[in-house]
Amino acid sequence: MWKRIVFIALVIGVFVGIGFVALMVVLSVMSWQPPGNLGVKDGKLADCPETPNCVSSQAADDVHRVEPLRFGNPPQPKYTPGEAWARLVVVVSGLRGANVVDATES
Repeated sequence: MWKRIVFIALVIGVFVGIGFVALMVVLSVMSWQPPGNLGVKDGKLADCPETPNCVSSQAADDVHRVEPLRFGNPPQPKYTPGEAWARLVVVVSGLRGANVVDATES
């Protein structure tokens, strides 16, 4: 008799656990919002946070500052801004792990 009670309690516990996990997933998905500082604002990207996993050619501090991407060693051909942008999108799209979501001028 006690084995049956333990079995029923375990089954109920498993269902409660699955329900809890499902509820947390649904609430997480419903509450997710993209950061408000993505993209270009006033001609600049958002500043890097204090964490070390961000770099920017527009950063003022040495921890996050990187040199802008270059297309080649001088002498290099002169590109119009539109040509340079199109070339950059192709180069970045070819990087392993990169995923270009939106490729507009801004």
